[in-house]
Amino acid sequence: MTDNIAGKVREILLERENNGEESIKPFIIADNIYLLKTIIEKAPQGYEGYEKKVGFDNLNKGIQSLEEEKYITAEEYFNKSIETTKTPRFQEFPAHNVLIVAQALLGLSMINRHNNELGKATRRISRAYHRYPAKEYLLIKGDLFLERGRNMKAQIAYIKAIQKNPENAHAYNGVGVLQSRMNTYTSKKQAMHLFEEALKYEPENKIFQRNKEICLSKIEND
Repeated sequence: MTDNIAGKVREILLERENNGEESIKPFIIADNIYLLKTIIEKAPQGYEGYEKKVGFDNLNKGIQSLEEEKYITAEEYFNKSIETTKTPRFQEFPAHNVLIVAQALLGLSMINRHNNELGKATRRISRAYHRYPAKEYLLIKGDLFLERGRNMKAQIAYIKAIQKNPENAHAYNGVGVLQSRMNTYTSKKQAMHLFEEALKYEPENKIFQRNKEICLSKIEND
């Protein structure tokens, strides 16, 4: 189902690209659902205790509800998973506690973003990163800051993501968008380099390709 969502959202956003504005990511919601699943797969083994099982079960039910676009139900499950981690028995398993809360915060942040509550979405993803400093959370923070017009904070998040992974195509694309929108000849040339760097790692990415084309057109029209 995630692949279907990704395809649908990608098509919508590619249609929007006709306005000549660079894009950050073609399928943010679908990618974040995928991220929720993959990080859970990396969870520490051995969560057969009742509280841990309930915590992960609620998390997975929240993800399933997101896939089905049942946002109110998803919010209920994510909140339940956080509440489960507050029980005394669960405190004995800090690694599971950290992971469940961070992932639930990511899920809640996605719901906030869907509801256009960008400030709340940013605060929640920041709390998730503080608990579980996954590089993917930095990318989401960068996207949210950029969407809110907080360009400096967006750039800091993307650069941190590149420092964690020098082959992070999405982060290069994000900094490239920031540079391109500064609208000076020098910044646009820098943006071209960044889009090319993103394409070096994801050469088939249509969003990165289009961003490079838009930037080149801006340079040629100067």
